[in-house]
Amino acid sequence: MMRQLCLYLAVSSCMAADPDPVRRIPPPGIPVPERDRSDLTAGAEGLAKRIASVRSSLITRPQAIERLPDVQIFHKAVDWALRHDEFFDPKQLAVAKRLLEIGRDRAEALRGGGTPWDASTGLVVRAYCSKIDGSIQPYGMVVPEDWTPSDKRPRPLHFWCHGRGEKLSELDFVDQRMTRPGEFTPPGAFVLPVQEPEDFAIAIRRKLILEVSGAEPPARVIRAAGSNIDCMIGEKLRPSYMERYYPELDR
Repeated sequence: MMRQLCLYLAVSSCMAADPDPVRRIPPPGIPVPERDRSDLTAGAEGLAKRIASVRSSLITRPQAIERLPDVQIFHKAVDWALRHDEFFDPKQLAVAKRLLEIGRDRAEALRGGGTPWDASTGLVVRAYCSKIDGSIQPYGMVVPEDWTPSDKRPRPLHFWCHGRGEKLSELDFVDQRMTRPGEFTPPGAFVLPVQEPEDFAIAIRRKLILEVSGAEPPARVIRAAGSNIDCMIGEKLRPSYMERYYPELDR
């Protein structure tokens, strides 16, 4: 009986010392002024209606409808930030308004049959509709400045596995992919940032599952032209992150 009492007191003491050991990630956002919240809510609702209108106008053009995620991601970024309390800096309020404006511009361009962002270089944000759960997923590309849609030259595509902070929301992700090229931008190459190394592994596993199930056609591997592709380019561009210098990397 005494042992049970001691155990009960010990457990009770631990629970009293740390009643909520689970830390929320991301943390709660900052309070959003009522006027800003009202403006952003109205803007997000307006963009949602515009997207629905564009979808209706493209009902006979399924290929154009497939490009709607390139518009929807801007609505999702702002809507989720409002819905899930994910504004972490007052500056992000202006970012949200800018993203809504970009979404409106893209919607009207798509309504008219155009996708001008396909020909953009530098930092370009696009999106796709997941075949797994139907969600809209954004991704950012760094497109070489000297690239054009008619360019047929083989170019390397690098996956940049970078870290993810505790406050990286959909809003912040889209903004970063439109304003910050990142530390890894080899000249003349396409770069696709991946938030975490685990994301790349998950993408590979999903791809394999789809291929095995027959839901996707087999991937085509196209060999890069030439033999001067440097697989260690990431390490060479970030030598300060290596534990020591490896001369063999310069061979």
